[in-house]
Amino acid sequence: MKTETQTPEQIDAQLDAATISQISFKPGPVTNISVAIVKHILSDRIVWMDDIELPQVDAADKNAIGLSIRRLANIGIITRMEGMNDHRRSKVKARRGGQVWKYRLANQKLAETFLKRNNCHVYRMPGELDLTPKP
Repeated sequence: MKTETQTPEQIDAQLDAATISQISFKPGPVTNISVAIVKHILSDRIVWMDDIELPQVDAADKNAIGLSIRRLANIGIITRMEGMNDHRRSKVKARRGGQVWKYRLANQKLAETFLKRNNCHVYRMPGELDLTPKP
């Protein structure tokens, strides 16, 4: 059996392609919710997930909120806070007092790359971030 050896440049290219595919979500509710979460967390750094203004989500797609949070955490953009005062009852009426966690920005560069890969421009202004969608 013949094994093919790869150069470090080929390996790096494969890793780059894999990373890009992980941070480029499929269109639809998961992408819209994920983009809203990343935009909010870039400006506030530490947030309660029920404080984020999310786009309108149909009842059939409510599971997309949790999926979006898990995917963002799994790829390293956000991380859940651990310790005292890290969770509470939700203030959102539709959640009926369900538990909600506090998250923080884990990697700013990855968050900015995520927005760019999902058709959002990231403009850096002195002292603030201006995130506007592409036309």
